[in-house]
Amino acid sequence: SDLYQGSSQVNSSATNTDANGKYSFTGLATDATYTFEVDISYQGADYYSDPLQFAAGENVKTVDIGVNDTTFTDEGISIMLAHVVLTKDSSGINVTQYYDFANSGDRAYVGLPSSTAPGKNETVKMTLPQGAANFQVAYGMTDTELIKNGNSLIDTVPVTPAGREISFSYTLPDR
Repeated sequence: SDLYQGSSQVNSSATNTDANGKYSFTGLATDATYTFEVDISYQGADYYSDPLQFAAGENVKTVDIGVNDTTFTDEGISIMLAHVVLTKDSSGINVTQYYDFANSGDRAYVGLPSSTAPGKNETVKMTLPQGAANFQVAYGMTDTELIKNGNSLIDTVPVTPAGREISFSYTLPDR
């Protein structure tokens, strides 16, 4: 469980599920200024709850998080939607790319072991154009989940049957 106050993470706590997959956390701050996110790791894939807040006087929350068995095969993975937005300003051409990946299977695709990042698997690979600068993650991934190797971008987050959305931006020189 991760605890946020505003957009800043202020604490993290861990627990294990019991034989029935149930879990609980004790001693959590229930002040309405805090937001909680529960995350579960199962067979190498991470699953997250929606943000949770306690109402005044409330001290118990229940959240169910579905998990899937995993696979190393990408046969059910496709791009459902792709957007590329271009804007021009004095710094050059600003590019924002958005992808909505679908998984038509019933297992989370965890990819194959990375040759550039030991201990991580590669699920999605993309190539940035030559001259791309000022790369920024915008949505759906963090710098710790992303391997940037030259102009290659490698995402290491599994694609679950619920799908996966990512977005990033960069600047190209105005030629």
